[in-house]
Amino acid sequence: MGPYSTSTDIVAPLNTSVVNNVLASPMFTPSPVYAGTVNLGNTQYADAMQRGSLWNKVSGKPNYHVLLKPEVYPTQTIVVPAALGAVYTDYPSGIPYGVVNQDPNNSYQSPIQTFISNFVAQVKDPSALLMFVSHNIVDCDGGCLGYHDVLPLGGGSEQTYAYASYNDQALFAYFPYVGSTLFFAGYPDINPLSHEVSEWINDPFVDNIVPAWGVIDQPSFSCSNGGTLEVGDPLENAILSKRVLSDVVGGITWHPQDIVFLPWFEQASPSTAVNGWYTFGNSTATPPEPCITPGDYNYTTLDFPGSTRTRAVGVNNQGTVVGRYALAGVVHGFLYRNGQYTSFDPPGSIGTYPQGINDQGQIVGNMLDANGNAHGFSYSADVFKVIDFPGGLFTNLFGINDSGVVVGAYWDAANFTPYGYNLIHGFELSNGIFTTIDAPPFAYESIPYGINNSGAIVGGYDNGD
Repeated sequence: MGPYSTSTDIVAPLNTSVVNNVLASPMFTPSPVYAGTVNLGNTQYADAMQRGSLWNKVSGKPNYHVLLKPEVYPTQTIVVPAALGAVYTDYPSGIPYGVVNQDPNNSYQSPIQTFISNFVAQVKDPSALLMFVSHNIVDCDGGCLGYHDVLPLGGGSEQTYAYASYNDQALFAYFPYVGSTLFFAGYPDINPLSHEVSEWINDPFVDNIVPAWGVIDQPSFSCSNGGTLEVGDPLENAILSKRVLSDVVGGITWHPQDIVFLPWFEQASPSTAVNGWYTFGNSTATPPEPCITPGDYNYTTLDFPGSTRTRAVGVNNQGTVVGRYALAGVVHGFLYRNGQYTSFDPPGSIGTYPQGINDQGQIVGNMLDANGNAHGFSYSADVFKVIDFPGGLFTNLFGINDSGVVVGAYWDAANFTPYGYNLIHGFELSNGIFTTIDAPPFAYESIPYGINNSGAIVGGYDNGD
């Protein structure tokens, strides 16, 4: 693959080598850095992020800095075996980039990681941050544009280091979906390096523990991180307009990443960082919600007395559970309320399959008659009602909202797939009126499984592929 060179490849914005761009960038070249209208100092980017994060402590201390003094080593060559690397073409930019894979025969280290380990063993300078910079290279089986870590040197000392790819400005940039007004700006020029160096300043030995967190534009249940202080990660994949910043220095525009301040991880309100912000670019106005973990749940085993199998399928906001159980080879419906089970079956049913319950206690589901034909049913105030789509061969009901609007599916008696099966159509039942719902491009089946109180319906369809 390649070659990709940080010393000979000509890149933006200076139209010179990657090395020269990095040295001239805000990562090393001091400039006035502002958070809004607040001057954080005439300094380097990562130092300014640290000052902004600790603003309640350092705003009156203009001499507090963590500054980097570059010492450039000769460009090193890494030969990636064909089995551990490949070149791909980015869409829509058309820019080629390299992917380096982990080696299962070498403790799953990639050739880049192996090189870093060997280089660290030669340098052995625990007082320095060793930076390794590539050009348009994705490490870790295509999963890492950068990382920072620490390696043991022996005698109790450790070596911190950071790896980052310096990327062409259009690489990995795209609109997330057709018609999107948001643009994912990729990871241009110093973006990955600003991410990793900012994380190194906050957690050089990767052992600063904070409450678990997730990506800023995703809900709290997406939390999947072990609680380390990674000030770049909560924003690295967020589709936010300020995730990639524009930092103009001497008329040249660079693109560092927005960085999360410490009060965000502390879930502090208000934030003690500069301007009361939670990130340098003010990408979010609030701290994260606490992450939901398995330990936050209480689990209750439900087994209908005497049954051989019990399955709960729905619960409403009052905690009433609806489900089914098997006894002597027959399937029955049940309610579980306040610790008590109640069995139910529509008249004439030889198999009862409840599917949903709303906050009024109305239940919908499916039943089999004595001939094995499927019908929908509703159950409310001890009254059963059989529901069949007019002209349909079989009918199943799957969901009901608090307004009593029902969704389900029916088997088409007259139309078939090329395989001889009846087509299946979805439908909505509202105020006694049936409306067929077939998600485009419908081919063989369309089945709604749920409906919320706003009338939004979810389900699945088969388009014939």
